[in-house]
Amino acid sequence: MKISASIVFYNTSPEMAGKLLSCIVNSSIEIQTICIDNSPSNALSSECSSYNALYIHCPDNPGFGSAHNKVLPLIDSDVHFILNPDIEFDENAIEQLATRLLCEKKLSAITPKIVYPDKKTQRLCKLLPTPLNLIFRRFVPWAAKKLDYQYEMQWFDYLSEIHLPCASGCFIGIKTDILKLHAGFDSQFFMYMEDVDLTRRISQSGDILFFPSVNVTHEFAKSSYKNRKILFIHILSAIKYFNKWGWFIDTDRKQINKQIQKIERNS
Repeated sequence: MKISASIVFYNTSPEMAGKLLSCIVNSSIEIQTICIDNSPSNALSSECSSYNALYIHCPDNPGFGSAHNKVLPLIDSDVHFILNPDIEFDENAIEQLATRLLCEKKLSAITPKIVYPDKKTQRLCKLLPTPLNLIFRRFVPWAAKKLDYQYEMQWFDYLSEIHLPCASGCFIGIKTDILKLHAGFDSQFFMYMEDVDLTRRISQSGDILFFPSVNVTHEFAKSSYKNRKILFIHILSAIKYFNKWGWFIDTDRKQINKQIQKIERNS
């Protein structure tokens, strides 16, 4: 079983990068690791080299998805993991996830249970978003509660396996042949929504499995709620996403979300 992983850094501290790279080198299975640094400085070069990771410097900052795509010609693995720099996991996590993914032909990708540093669950299992989901959550939060109950799958207990319509890009393992088949991320997304778009596309080649037997820690921060420039990028990405898949008329979205909601009604 051959495993690869890519990490995109942007002004990431050496301490944070070192924590993740340490998790990788201490993993129970060997991982080909490629670090793409979109920072102006190549200060992380020596840190990555010390952990035997290939370092690629992209000071022009092509964006999150485009940076990850740079590894596609370089990897020859069975499973490729896309990791955020603010992730930590135990030594068996990658091997467990890859083994579970490869044992079922109908799967295209796998994602673990993501928790905060205090071990509380991050509710990252979601339906495919509608324009109202994103608009209300950001600008009319008091009116979003009813929509959020379904969109955030608040009825789901995070204790059992489930097939997701999309998954967070902070930590996901994808069968490499499927990732390459779909040409990785869509480069029109600089940041935000690129993971929803990618996982929606790869789900056409196989199910995306939520696998709660493995927990990983993510220091999650909603940057677009704090920074106006990043908020603008988020809005622009949402516009591009709905232009691509459909705004209020998206038959596939409606059918896919309806299938997931059947689980709630049957539980």
